[in-house]
Amino acid sequence: MHAGDTAEEKLYIGNVKSDKSSAGDFKIEQLAEADTARGWSVDKLGVAVKEGTQETIVLKFSPPATVPVASLANFELAEWSEVHLKCSMKGGSPQVMPKDQHFIIVARCKMLAKEK
Repeated sequence: MHAGDTAEEKLYIGNVKSDKSSAGDFKIEQLAEADTARGWSVDKLGVAVKEGTQETIVLKFSPPATVPVASLANFELAEWSEVHLKCSMKGGSPQVMPKDQHFIIVARCKMLAKEK
């Protein structure tokens, strides 16, 4: 993608329905200021997922249309932008993760050389 474009990806969070199931929560920590300045965003930082359903979270990357002077795109080279989403889940039955534990989702997007 090029500066000024938008890429998006959906994360599907589901909760299996069974005799022993219960609702669960999925949360993403607030993105760092540096990540949002580079163009990363998440439409929801958390969702409650009822038994037998799924929820969707949309991750977007919309880099500014003006390429920073130090960007490799100014030198006709591609570069990667990466964001680390710190996530946690709680609830559900059986519980998926022990309390106070988290996991990281890494998203990457390739920025192509500046168009002439």
